[in-house]
Order: sequence, then C-alpha cells, then structure tokens
Amino acid sequence: MRRFARASALILAILLTLLAFGPFLVPVHPYQGKTPYELADQDGKFISVRGIWLHYRVYGQGKPLFLLMHGFGSSTFTWDRVAPALAQLGTVVAYDRPGFGLSQRPLQSDWHSYDPYDPTEQAQLALELMHALGFEQAVLIGNSAGGGVALDIALKYPQAVQAMVLVSPAVSGGNTSNAFMQWLIRTPQVQHLGPMLVRALVPRMQSLVTTAWHDPAIMPLDVIPAYRKPLTASNWDAGLWYVTSAPGRLNLWFQVGSIQQPALIVHGNDDRIIPQSESRRLVSLNDHFAFVPLAGLGHVPQEEGPQAFLDVVLPWLRNTLSLPSSSH
Repeated sequence: MRRFARASALILAILLTLLAFGPFLVPVHPYQGKTPYELADQDGKFISVRGIWLHYRVYGQGKPLFLLMHGFGSSTFTWDRVAPALAQLGTVVAYDRPGFGLSQRPLQSDWHSYDPYDPTEQAQLALELMHALGFEQAVLIGNSAGGGVALDIALKYPQAVQAMVLVSPAVSGGNTSNAFMQWLIRTPQVQHLGPMLVRALVPRMQSLVTTAWHDPAIMPLDVIPAYRKPLTASNWDAGLWYVTSAPGRLNLWFQVGSIQQPALIVHGNDDRIIPQSESRRLVSLNDHFAFVPLAGLGHVPQEEGPQAFLDVVLPWLRNTLSLPSSSH
C-alpha cells in the first residue's frame, strides 16, 4: 500500500511539473512580418496617442467630427463603403483600435503605465485621439465592440459626445466572466502559449468573416484580402492575444439609461454574432435612443449593404445635428 502511495505521489508530481513547466518548453517566437507603414495604403496616416502609434484615415473636412470605431478583428476597412458619403457632413476619422488593423501592437515589455489593449482604457484613448486631431467633440459611430466603446465614452466623457450611431453594438464585452477561465487565461503558461493559439485561428478567418454577412455570396472580392492584410504585420498575434486575454471588461447595461446624448441604433435582422434583441433591449433602456432594423443584412451592414445603411443614417444625422441637406 505504501509503495502504491509513493508511486501515485511520484506520478502526480511529474504531471504537475509537466503542467507547470511543459508549456515553457514550447518555443513561441515573435511573429516577424511587415511594418504597419509598409502595409498602409497611400491615404493611411499615423499619430502617437498615449504612447501608441495609431493608424487612421481621414475623409472630408470641417465640423462636426465623425469618429468611426470598428469591431473585434476588424479595421478601418469596414467603413470604406460609407465613409465618403459621411464626409459630405464633416470630417470623418476611422482608426484602428489597439490590437487590430495597422495600429502599433506594443509587447507587454513596452507598455507605458497602462494596458493599451484593456477594453476599459479605450474610451480615454479615443478622447485623446480626438484632442490630438484638434477636436473637442465628436459624433461617435461604432460597430460591434466599437459600439461598446462609444457608449463607454458617452458615459465617461459626455461633454465630448454630440450624438452616436451604434451599429450592431456589443454592450458588454471583454474577457470572459467565468472566474476559472479568467484565472486560466492569466496564468503564465497560457500567456506564453497565447500568440501560438491565436495563430491557429488563421485558417478559420474566412469563415469568421463570412459569418458576419447575411449573404456571403455577394461579398466583394476585396473583403477577405482586407481582413487578411493586418495578419501579416509584425506581432499581430501577440496584439490579438492581448486583446483576448485583457483583464478589463465592459458591461454597460446598468449604466446606459443615464446617457443624455441622442443615439441611433441600426442592426441587421440576420446578425449571427450579436442578436438583434440586444439592440431592442438597449433602446428600451433609454428614451434618447432610436432603433431601426435593417432587413436582409448581418453584423456589418456598413459593409454588406452600404446604401441601405446610409439611407437610414444620413437623414438621422442631418436632422439630429441640424445640418443642411447638402453639407460641404
């Protein structure tokens, strides 16, 4: 019996050692790709905000400022088909949120006093971007997780927000609420393997993008390459892992009722990522919010149905902001 107990203890000790140190034996080298400057289009610009070089694109001129914020895994590309029309009303700025697109992806050793990938830090980053570009206020337009950032800005810095357009917004987001999963993700072992785990998702990227569309058969040929391009930038895998494993979490359901700024919420009726019922619930919590469902569209109506999107959004913006029917 004692011999069996000793053997069992030895086996358990070996297993625990393998679990504790085994992951560190797996080499995970930094992804060496192209620089964001090499990948940026001719109209791509870069600006340093809170110690990070953000990639952004500008359309139009004058006031008001329309600040466009994309969702998880996306980039400025998601606004390409609607930004020029929005620019008839003022200055349009679309930027890549940290961890996505062509914005800088600093490794943890290069962070400056805060986690740039933490969802709770994105509101301040957006505000300082506005100020760096010379604007004190903006109309916020956010898709999916970008919609959650817009709501967080309105809650934290209401004086900076004129109005919002929320496109299939993610009202709660960030890391999983499961306590065990939070602990597991934050362990040094999983943190070490994280970038490698993210790289394994690349073969599934196309299926993830098509899930966001109601009818992938009509998807233009430039969409998949546009989503692939940021995955060729150096440290793209580390950046995406940092976003996925960030400890912060936005859950704004209990606060959105206090927002005073007007908001238009548009949501495709075939959204397989965030159900339309989430937007209907959001509207029910605030009398300043209006809701328009978009038939035959999915999670990214600004990509899949740009004209249907603009037919709803432009009149609402002109009316809400008291803009003439033909600005700029």
